[in-house]
Amino acid sequence: MNAKKLVLATRSPAKAACRVILMMGMMPCAFASEEDPEVKEQTRPTSKIEAGVLYNSDDSAKAGEYNGLNKEGPYGIGSIDLSGGSNYDSDSTRRWRVKGTNLGLQNRNFIGEYGWQGKLKLNIEYDELQRNRSDSFQTPYQGEGTNNLTLPDSWLVPLVPRISGTAANARGLSPDVTDSSILAPTLANPNNLLAPTAAQLAAAKTIQNADLPLFHNVNLYTNRKTYDGGFSYFITPEWEFTAKVTHMDRNGYKPMGFESKAVTGDRVSILPDLIDQTTDQYNASFNYTGEKAFMQLGYYGSIFSNNTNSMRWQDWGPSSTIANIGISSLSPRFDTMSTAPDNQFHQFNMNSGYNFSPTTKLVMGGSYAQSTQNDTFLNSAPIVTNATTGANYNPTPLVPVTSLNGLIETSTFNLKFTHKPTKDLGLAFGYKYDNRDNQTPVNNYAFYASDEPPTGSANAAFVNALRVGPLGSNININANTPYSKMSNQITLNGNYHLAKDHWLNAGYEWEKLDRGCTGSWYNCVNATTSNEHTGKAQWRANWTDSINTRIDYAFSKRSVDYDENSWLSMVPMANVPPTGAPNLPNGQPATAYNTMLYYGLTGYGPALGYNPQPLAGSALAYFFAGNNALSTATYGNRDRISELLGMRRFNMANRDRNKLRTAANWQATQKLSFQGGFDFTNDDYIDSTYGLQKSREWDINLDASYALSDTFSANLFYSHQNQLSSTAGNSYNANTNATSVNGATALSGSSGCNNFTTVGQRNLNYKIDPCLNWLSDMQNDVDVLGLSLAKRGLMGGKLSLEGNFVFSWAKTNVDVTGGNYANNPRLAAARNPATSTAAYFIPAANLPSVTTDTFDLRFTAQYAFTKASSIRAMYSYMRMDSSDYAYEGMQPGALVAVLPTYESAPIYSVHAIGLSYNYSFQ
Repeated sequence: MNAKKLVLATRSPAKAACRVILMMGMMPCAFASEEDPEVKEQTRPTSKIEAGVLYNSDDSAKAGEYNGLNKEGPYGIGSIDLSGGSNYDSDSTRRWRVKGTNLGLQNRNFIGEYGWQGKLKLNIEYDELQRNRSDSFQTPYQGEGTNNLTLPDSWLVPLVPRISGTAANARGLSPDVTDSSILAPTLANPNNLLAPTAAQLAAAKTIQNADLPLFHNVNLYTNRKTYDGGFSYFITPEWEFTAKVTHMDRNGYKPMGFESKAVTGDRVSILPDLIDQTTDQYNASFNYTGEKAFMQLGYYGSIFSNNTNSMRWQDWGPSSTIANIGISSLSPRFDTMSTAPDNQFHQFNMNSGYNFSPTTKLVMGGSYAQSTQNDTFLNSAPIVTNATTGANYNPTPLVPVTSLNGLIETSTFNLKFTHKPTKDLGLAFGYKYDNRDNQTPVNNYAFYASDEPPTGSANAAFVNALRVGPLGSNININANTPYSKMSNQITLNGNYHLAKDHWLNAGYEWEKLDRGCTGSWYNCVNATTSNEHTGKAQWRANWTDSINTRIDYAFSKRSVDYDENSWLSMVPMANVPPTGAPNLPNGQPATAYNTMLYYGLTGYGPALGYNPQPLAGSALAYFFAGNNALSTATYGNRDRISELLGMRRFNMANRDRNKLRTAANWQATQKLSFQGGFDFTNDDYIDSTYGLQKSREWDINLDASYALSDTFSANLFYSHQNQLSSTAGNSYNANTNATSVNGATALSGSSGCNNFTTVGQRNLNYKIDPCLNWLSDMQNDVDVLGLSLAKRGLMGGKLSLEGNFVFSWAKTNVDVTGGNYANNPRLAAARNPATSTAAYFIPAANLPSVTTDTFDLRFTAQYAFTKASSIRAMYSYMRMDSSDYAYEGMQPGALVAVLPTYESAPIYSVHAIGLSYNYSFQ
């Protein structure tokens, strides 16, 4: 009777069941007390807290690129995982959880959840990640942290006085350069070296003493902070409403090249580009889940704001020609460049599915979205005074709108139907549609290079067509190209159970891409249409209970209608007959485009050597003088932007792809297992004369796991990756009828690729000289070896040990064939040309190997005082040795027109040791 009273007094579901059993007079019922430790452990969540300190031995941005340990010194170790709410054996379903990881580091994360199961859930999250890119970057510019970068008043324009006392030269910052002699051949001594004079040495020293101390360190990093908040509410058991808001802040600096184009020369500064951006994202959806169907109606929005709309920097060179050695007047000129514009994205989507039967299902969905970008152009100060001449001019004489008025509409639809007609056969059909329709208006824009005043007069026909003027002959006239892409994709798959433990899967996929620019006068993409067909097969087999294998193979063929003249869309004057151009042979006025069309040419022009006759005075000679590429003056642009004949961009070129993937697993014993795999991909760009020719990659991975006992385990793995790509190109040079270099005519060194013996022969055939073809083979090899060991149960079950070791070595080799010509540096105009070599062909040399070796060792030990409390000790050692020739170009003395940044290839050796206390409770 007492037992029955005890049962009737409880509200526990388990005890209520026991009460029913007793009341029905059935067998005796027993249950554990609420305070039973085993029941408590299973029905109440365990909360954990960890707190401690870690010490990092050295500064290293690379070692701490993503883990937050980029500086020497102490760091906090902190994590929490707290859970609570009503007991699991109560009638209430209210629960809460607070979890935080890496709270003492800059890759910390914190989440909070609170809700009622099956009714409402609230959640918040904070996530921070800092990428430390470089701690060796240096610059003489002041103002980091702002968008206005200036040079100190004490800055002197760098020169190499023994070469020129007037021309700005960043190599003048290196004493090794300014103290060295130059080759100054004479008739008596063709190898004569000329040392700098005392005055030249003094001038260089003065500049270096003034400028070099101004270089100071700026750490390059990006810090991202993300704030999330959302909830989920069940209106009914079938209907749920969810909403989420995400706010992201990105701050820091990234390296950016800023070019100042001036009448005294082009100059580049690599500067700390300010990052100050926010992104707000919004998600909301109604979700329905029934017995046979589901549906989702949703909205997603993203609003990007760049709080730095432009960067302004001071030119490090002179504003005008320096009159004397040592007089290095700094240019007061500033240039401005816009940054990423503000933009918005709004999308409405729907997804649904229906189960017609256990063997037949249909899932489909679609979306519609708009992207807009409407930032005001940086064109608020149109009139500029040239520092040299004092003349006023408008650097952007034609900006017909105040903003881009960018609009892209995106619509998608997808469908997947699956059916299993028999227990051994499964079929699937899929269709995807994705249309990115760029409706941004097309406009013509005209501008001069920075600080370059108008010179001469632009073609009168272009001025009339643009209805603006006067324009200089050095004008750039371009149109924007709003790129659109539409994709249609169909997939068919079948899965068949061949025999016991053997399965075969086969499929076919077809994808068609249509590209273009609405409103452009000419097609703006190389491949307006591409078709790709893929056939694939997979075989899986379980040979025994302990061995299984898988082999996948796919072959795809992509074909495109490649157009080498798509660059015409950017130069609208190519569709305007220039004043003075002769008519075509059919009597029609000649434009650059019509002339290409009439003669069947691309912008590269005839694949011929120099021959102005017999077509002198014709449209062909006017637009393709000397059989060279299309003259830039005939389409109103400073830059030759046409393509090499036979050039193919790899993402829009005909391609054959073979792809193989294999995997095998062997459970040798209960304690020992092996896994392995081999992947191979080969891409062949079958019709590309220039550009990417082929790309090949193969990977192998091996893994072995051994559990010596329930408390000791080991894992060993190894992987190797090999990547190879071959790219072809051509060092284009224009045909000429020049026959000598300073009177010398002999050519040397090119007999291996052509039969030219004189400069005249080469120049007449410069455009089609086979010696200018080159081929680059780049090969990457990466090996990774790892070992992990774990041991529990030491010291009476209180001590656990774990160790992890990973070693990787990577190497990149770039082998180059081809070459180019260099004029004889010992050639003097007064020497006898008959005995002199005018130019030498210099074969290309392979680039130095790029290597990176990393060593990573981590060890942890955890000792439990009680079941609830323990201490954890940890040690890590990270080492990297790398060599990369690219960093040599960032040192003083490397480049003429680029200031050094002093960045170096990452090398580090870092130790970290930590100790923390852990406490868990219920």
